[in-house]
Amino acid sequence: MATQMFEGRGHAAVYQKYRFAPGKELQQTILSYLQEKKAIPAELAVDVGCGSGQGTHFLGQHFKKVVGTDISEAQIQEAKDTPCMPNISYLVCPAEELPFPAGSVDVLTAFTAAHWFDVPRFMREAQRVLRPGGCLAISTYTVDMSLRHGDCSEKLTRVFRECWDKILEYSHNRLKYVLDDYKEIFEALPFPDKKRVTDIYDQIPMTVEGVVGYMESASPYQTFKEKDPKAATSLLQETEKRMLETMGVSSRETPVEFWDGLRKGCRLSKYQNIVPEKQKAADRMRQEFAKGNNYKCNTRLFHRKWNAVDLPMSDRVLLVAAELNITTAMLELPAAPSFAEASRQPLEFFTQAREDVRGCVDPWHQPSGRLRHWLHKLQAAMRTESTACLRATTIPYVMQVLDNLRCAALQDKC
Repeated sequence: MATQMFEGRGHAAVYQKYRFAPGKELQQTILSYLQEKKAIPAELAVDVGCGSGQGTHFLGQHFKKVVGTDISEAQIQEAKDTPCMPNISYLVCPAEELPFPAGSVDVLTAFTAAHWFDVPRFMREAQRVLRPGGCLAISTYTVDMSLRHGDCSEKLTRVFRECWDKILEYSHNRLKYVLDDYKEIFEALPFPDKKRVTDIYDQIPMTVEGVVGYMESASPYQTFKEKDPKAATSLLQETEKRMLETMGVSSRETPVEFWDGLRKGCRLSKYQNIVPEKQKAADRMRQEFAKGNNYKCNTRLFHRKWNAVDLPMSDRVLLVAAELNITTAMLELPAAPSFAEASRQPLEFFTQAREDVRGCVDPWHQPSGRLRHWLHKLQAAMRTESTACLRATTIPYVMQVLDNLRCAALQDKC
């Protein structure tokens, strides 16, 4: 059955005030896909789990008729009380029981809502109501967000993340879908023609008040508040105070850039605790490589006088991204059958980690001196050293790569 988490009028009011509409890049990604599939122009779009209507308003600009649906009466009332285009209307109903005839809907959307649905039942309902050739677009935020303001962006993000991580301790178990980049929901889509996009990176203009309000609107915070109202309220007040101090301002209306970090599926937090099975598989692979490797290499990329923990947090991400790039490149090379089998599972893990970490690299960050020196050394080795040398200086150190990945994920807790 569906999970209901946004029922109270107070929560719905906070949600309406502080939740933002889909970012411009996400909007364009959806519209481009609909154009590619010739799903627009269209008559009817239905926004399922619409909340107070932020995503519904976006759809209203592109479809003749738009209906937002939500199981929460309080959310729908907030949506109805908010001015909108005349082609938009709202209904209270479960996502799994949409009041539309079979084959009558051109486009279905669910913005940061599908993880609350009874997924199998919703997929069957989507199949029922969509017309032949209709489209279903499902999206979510990430939990790995960042803030930007002048030259204090890293410190500001750290303050935000400390608060956000505390709030996430009260997450419902359905947040697992979000942490998994909606991969399980994507795989549940019953349509043969489907596309998963994870390289979206949206900047949301906000204020300090808006950032704090966004955290207040999150369902984990509301759970926290129910269990310990004083501690929950104090956490947000203290976080706002620290943000203002970090920025050197006094007004909570001070603008700040809020980045929704869907850059290629940025999901560092899931690497804070790497499961023992993954570590054991990597260690078995390392030992198997050692059995058949007698090559000596003068380049020693992983013999450094410093560790990941000695670097600033943005540098740690760059370091791990580079380490994962060379590690996966070496593991993808042809190998003896015994090592190929031993490396199969670790290669899958490192490849996924590489994609996740790539999305977390700050495109504006310049590495510090010692990391910059090491990156230059790595680039030179890639140009001049043999494949055998690079394998001999990389694969024996996969456990160090795992440690650095975990350190990057832990951020200031490393």
